[in-house]
Amino acid sequence: MVYTVRMIRLSFLLACSCFLFLISACKQSPTTTYVYGPTTATGTIVRADVSLVRRGTHTLMMNDSSIYFLESKTVDLRSFEGQTVVISGMLEPNSTDQELPVLVVSAAQRGVGKEDVRTWEIPTLGIRLSSPANWAGTIRNATAIFSLIGEEEPLLTIEWSSGSVLPSGTPLYIRNRRTVEVSSGTLSKDVFILDSDMILKLHFDPTSQQRVRTLEEGEILAGEFEALLSSITFLADEGASVIRTGSGSGSPCGGPAGILCGAGSYCEIVDTVNQVGKCKQR
Repeated sequence: MVYTVRMIRLSFLLACSCFLFLISACKQSPTTTYVYGPTTATGTIVRADVSLVRRGTHTLMMNDSSIYFLESKTVDLRSFEGQTVVISGMLEPNSTDQELPVLVVSAAQRGVGKEDVRTWEIPTLGIRLSSPANWAGTIRNATAIFSLIGEEEPLLTIEWSSGSVLPSGTPLYIRNRRTVEVSSGTLSKDVFILDSDMILKLHFDPTSQQRVRTLEEGEILAGEFEALLSSITFLADEGASVIRTGSGSGSPCGGPAGILCGAGSYCEIVDTVNQVGKCKQR
């Protein structure tokens, strides 16, 4: 009888242990690989529970999920609670591997609302994008140039070039198109988006703006540039008839938009019905 009771108790304890193990296993999140170092991210700041072990006074929420813990000695994160914010800083491991990494925030800016964003549709580039309202834009034939209001030098230049070979760099995808990002300075970068036999190039350089005096101010602009990249849509994907343009030989020209070739080139018509041609060197 005593043996039977002991066996029942042992079976009960084993069942409880297995049940608890299954619960803990279900709670574990899939393994995520993080790239530690300078990081810019956009999300909603939420106050975190107090912990004597884990780092982080707040969390950054994106799509209803926490992606980082946050802490800062220079930015008052409490003043941003519940708001969508663009933040920059250094991403570091937390005190344990089971916790999300912690972003040590060095700069923060409230996210822009719809009234603070301007949408640009650029037929000569075949794209649509959104930029902050304080970015001035100029469209010159097949080139789009953006700068901060009052600045003379370009902050961002966008143009097409012929070719289908992307340079070496960090691989990305934008609107299901192969993309490469190449850093050309502390915050400056070039982004190349491959679309068939053409490459859309975006050159971003916040150091060209005179009012950018600190790294943190440049990091905020870099965050805004990342938001601009995510807003890019290609008009061809919406069924629009688009003639892409570029500065090099072989770029499309003519057509209903009357697109011109660059200096030293002429438009050789290849479609007499639609008057579409390709640029040729003289």
